[in-house]
Amino acid sequence: MKNSFSKENIYKFLTSLEGYDNKEISESGVAYKVILHHVDKSVTVTWPYELGEVFLDFAQDEEIIFQDWFDCLDSDELKDFMVYLEAVTKRFLFNDFRITKVGKLFFKYSELQYYKESKWQNVLHP
Repeated sequence: MKNSFSKENIYKFLTSLEGYDNKEISESGVAYKVILHHVDKSVTVTWPYELGEVFLDFAQDEEIIFQDWFDCLDSDELKDFMVYLEAVTKRFLFNDFRITKVGKLFFKYSELQYYKESKWQNVLHP
C-alpha cells in the first residue's frame, strides 16, 4: 500500500470531512471508524490502517439497511480516493434512496441507489 495511505494521512482526511450534521471519529482495534450523520441517516466508514479495504454501513433510524466495501489499489492516490469516499457518503445522506434488485435470473444483487436529476443512480458509482 502506498505511503500516502498511512495511518496519519487517513486520520487527516477523516478529520477534514465537512458538511455533515455530526461526525464521530474513533479508533477501533487497528482501524479508524467514522460515523457521518445527516438527519435520520448515517454512514459508518471502517478503515483498517494496514489494509486496502474500506467497509461501509449505511443506516436509517440507527438501523443498518445496506453494507458494502471496496478496495484501495496501490495505483490509487489518497486524494482521489477521498473525493470518491466523500461523494459516496453524501449521495446517500443528502438524497432520497432505495434498495433495488438488479441483474437477471440467478445473477441478481441488491444495489443502493439515490435519486437525483429525475433518475435513480447507484450510490457507489460516479
